[in-house]
Amino acid sequence: MSETPETLHHYTTAAGLMGVFEPRKFGGWNVPETRSLTLWATDARYLNDAQELTFAAGVLARAMRDVVDRSDAEHAKGIDELAERISEGNFLDPDDGETLHTAYVTSFCKEPDLLSQWRGYGANGYSIEFSAQVLRRFLVPVLEQALGHLGTPFLGGIELAPVQYKIDATFIERAARKIVDPENRPSALRLALECLAQFKHPAFQEEQEWRLFVSLGETSTRCSFRVSAQGMLIPYLPLRFTPYQLNEPSEDTRYRGLIAKSVWVGPSPDQQLRAESVTRMLRQLSFTDVDVETSDTPFRG
Repeated sequence: MSETPETLHHYTTAAGLMGVFEPRKFGGWNVPETRSLTLWATDARYLNDAQELTFAAGVLARAMRDVVDRSDAEHAKGIDELAERISEGNFLDPDDGETLHTAYVTSFCKEPDLLSQWRGYGANGYSIEFSAQVLRRFLVPVLEQALGHLGTPFLGGIELAPVQYKIDATFIERAARKIVDPENRPSALRLALECLAQFKHPAFQEEQEWRLFVSLGETSTRCSFRVSAQGMLIPYLPLRFTPYQLNEPSEDTRYRGLIAKSVWVGPSPDQQLRAESVTRMLRQLSFTDVDVETSDTPFRG
């Protein structure tokens, strides 16, 4: 497994850049909006790889069947049924057969100034450099009723990992053993999706993507939707970061590490003017410690 870089870069549009840094309230929580962040995690099935969540599904399903303990016939039968569903790309809850589960993904890469990314975002492109430590502190919105009366409408425990572009049999077997463990039965489908979310078709290898991801059932969270250029409704989750603890939002508990290191302005004729406006926006939003850089890539868009 690759060592996690100290920082990672998220490419986005001008509107996306403003949305990341725009202060927003944490519904029901009295935490300051200052220096909060928002990222958007898209339902992986709607990303540009048509084999998202299915590329490694067959291999994972076989591994689950191979490693399950056959001495417990009832448990083994349940794993075989789950493996069959996974191999078919069927991520409905095995208990009720109705609740859809999926993985939500936000994409990053290690480099701040990549031509392949500027091609995707053109003259509207920006690259935001985040601390990996901060990325792991993002919170996932969930429905309060899904957590019970002791719950909070935000969960931690989000995963950050590099995408793999070929089947790693050792990695998949290790994941399969965790999935088939009887103690993990309630979370087996979630664990399977978290494994599958780390694999993509080798045609996308140029991206060298890292992912922030989480797996949830549709009864645990309420998605937002955006419209694609093709008229598709794309489900996504707004991931939230605050430097304050939700239950104790005091200066004593505030996260004081680096939140965002830099914003890179993509190649365009008005690059310097764009950099100036980004600097002004960041200053007004209390991100005075974020550097603003300009791309050296000679791309006209």
